[in-house]
Amino acid sequence: MASKVQYSSRYFIFSVLIALSLLSCDSNKRTRIPVADFFSYAEKTSFRISPEGRYVSYLYAGSEQNRSLFVMDMDEFEPEARLVSEAKLDVHSYFWVSDSLLLMTVKLDSGDSFQIYTIDLVNESIKPILPPSKARVRYVSPDYTDKGEVLISMNERDSMMFDVYRLNVLNGRKDLIAKNPGNIIRWVADLNGQLRLALASDSVQESILYRASEQDDFSVVMSNSFHTTVTPLGFVKDETSHVYALSNVNRDKMSLVELDLETQNEVNVLFSHTEVDVTTGGYAKNTGSMSYAYYLTWKRDRHFLDDSARVIFEMIE
Repeated sequence: MASKVQYSSRYFIFSVLIALSLLSCDSNKRTRIPVADFFSYAEKTSFRISPEGRYVSYLYAGSEQNRSLFVMDMDEFEPEARLVSEAKLDVHSYFWVSDSLLLMTVKLDSGDSFQIYTIDLVNESIKPILPPSKARVRYVSPDYTDKGEVLISMNERDSMMFDVYRLNVLNGRKDLIAKNPGNIIRWVADLNGQLRLALASDSVQESILYRASEQDDFSVVMSNSFHTTVTPLGFVKDETSHVYALSNVNRDKMSLVELDLETQNEVNVLFSHTEVDVTTGGYAKNTGSMSYAYYLTWKRDRHFLDDSARVIFEMIE
């Protein structure tokens, strides 16, 4: 008799579980996400934090064709997003120059022309600083100097190559400081906004070019091969010839290291993993230091090199 009761109880529980799973499947069918949603454009994109962390910015498209730039002041008790670009302007890209100044590239009605504007949050002003051009703009310098100058690269001279200019964001003066010979794929400035590092490629091999100052010529200090790779991340504070880099030279995995470009020697290993490559690192441009090393095992993970960065990430998580 006991076995029959036990069997009956098990059957009842099993029946309830089956019924619940069917109800769950039916519920899932009712809340199924349309396939089109996975291919639709995001309304809000290009989120960025201002250099001092006061503002959060993003581009918003909504139902309109134009993308507008919005900024939230995180010092407010209840931060609200406010439009800082004009509604008629179609913002193609933007970046923070200082904690109160932005540069944005606007796409003009012609479709293939762009114009650069500044947005001053203190004076609440928007103004163009360069005339319309078909050239695209990239930000190079990690720092906004007291002279109101930044480094940008533009493909103005040749659509296939980006030269480097020093741009005064106050008066729009633009001076060419480095002409791309055709093989430079990346430019790197030091912490003082001086252009002192470049990466060249011939589609087979990458080379690192370095110079002690902007008055000197670039020279090749090391080259990547099929077996070795060195990827500079940024200059080290108070060490004019030192850079942080990812490297697998003399090892079988990529590690986060400090290199002296004058001697071409590795002077410090900040982090290496016994099983996998270090894929990237958190380089702080404003301090010239590394915050963490990033790697992937069975999950994405970080090795923190800075306790303050660890605290921030733990708060976010």
